[in-house]
Amino acid sequence: YGDWSSDVCSSDLHVTANQEEAYICLQDIGEGRDDSPGTRALLLEILADALLQRSATRVPDWASHGLGLALAARQDPKNSYFHGLAVPARSIVQSLARPQDLFDEGAFSPSDAAPVGYTLVSHMLRVGGDSKYVQFLTQLGLGKPLAGVLKEVYSADAATLGRSYVDSLMTSRLSPKKAGPAK
Repeated sequence: YGDWSSDVCSSDLHVTANQEEAYICLQDIGEGRDDSPGTRALLLEILADALLQRSATRVPDWASHGLGLALAARQDPKNSYFHGLAVPARSIVQSLARPQDLFDEGAFSPSDAAPVGYTLVSHMLRVGGDSKYVQFLTQLGLGKPLAGVLKEVYSADAATLGRSYVDSLMTSRLSPKKAGPAK
């Protein structure tokens, strides 16, 4: 169902449609590196992804990867990996023609899902709180279209929320502790 890889780890997860079987495979080659959040954080990311992929309707990769990383960052706010994700996210986002393109399926490669997902989910958590993000995921899981869910939950269209995220990303550092700007 999903896979993720970088220079320091790779993972694969699969949840069957009937939810009777699931597997997670994780290979991590080390702790304490700036280019990896560590095994515990990677496992939390993968478990969050697996949980979100249980529904018949998949949520976007950035939403599931981002949630797992945001949750892991809350558990380990001093982890330099999370602080460093804004840098590649800025580069990736600058390549988009329009801010609303963030929400297009397939807009990012699997390796870009971590920096963009983490920073975008952190932004959504900051502007709407945990409860709105849960509503967002629930509505997507029910098969509702993304554009309608954004308007219903965040009272914003994709262009407005995308622009808000890009502006926030370009002007501030994201702090894992509060999923918002660093102080």
